[in-house]
Amino acid sequence: MDGKWTDSDKIEIAKSLAVMAIIQKNYGRELDVKNTIKAWEFVLQDYTAKQVSEAMRAYMRQSSDIPSPADLIKIINPPEKQITYAEFKHALEQHAAEGYPMFGYFGGVIKDYQKQQGGVSALQKALDRKAEDEKIQKVKEILAVTYGGQNGQS
Repeated sequence: MDGKWTDSDKIEIAKSLAVMAIIQKNYGRELDVKNTIKAWEFVLQDYTAKQVSEAMRAYMRQSSDIPSPADLIKIINPPEKQITYAEFKHALEQHAAEGYPMFGYFGGVIKDYQKQQGGVSALQKALDRKAEDEKIQKVKEILAVTYGGQNGQS
């Protein structure tokens, strides 16, 4: 089960674990530092010992128990904030009010929400609707010029 951590990396993590074992709740269980390091190295092999130690310190600031590797991974790589439907709806309204700018904040929120939902692009639908409205307006203008302001009505 040996991973990429050097002996000095393991010593650094062992120091953090020793501190953690003293100040954190471990619910009557004795912490086997050596085997914990081996297990953590197996699970956390994609992270450096420094990242793991820093995550351990951060975890100790917010919780009183011993973290699992999954707890540390959430600190090292926190999940992306989920955009709510209310935020998405507000972004749609604001993006429309701004005239659908190509590189706007609200367009980014819309795009991120759609990626998060894995659904059809509401932004694309709105842009298509705007383009269709513009075409209809141009046809009305042509008809007005052609038929003398009657907007194509006979």
